[in-house]
Amino acid sequence: MMDMQALDVVLNTPVELHIIPNNVARKMEVAFGDTYQRLAGTSRVADLLLRRWEEHADGGRNQRVLWDLGLIQAIIHPKWATTEEIKTSPEKGNRVITFYTDIDGAAMMRDFCDDLLNYTR
Repeated sequence: MMDMQALDVVLNTPVELHIIPNNVARKMEVAFGDTYQRLAGTSRVADLLLRRWEEHADGGRNQRVLWDLGLIQAIIHPKWATTEEIKTSPEKGNRVITFYTDIDGAAMMRDFCDDLLNYTR
């Protein structure tokens, strides 16, 4: 809803489109303290991500929803996601898109953190 003109452009393109709404992505909410304790010092990638969190314009936030990670994980591991194919209105492209109705946020976070822990310094 923040940029309806951009949404129109995206909906009117022929590329495959996957949408994960905020209420579903919330299953990928993480707390900084827990994340820091688990990942700090385990890899350069983990340290980079933690530093970006701290240095972000709103870095003081204790909780974040990793909605983009949730969507990527859902595409990589479709067994961890429930989807519906929906058709947009004629004025919004009249096309079929993949809409996520549920995700296994715990499995996705485990997989992501395990990958981070496998990187070496």
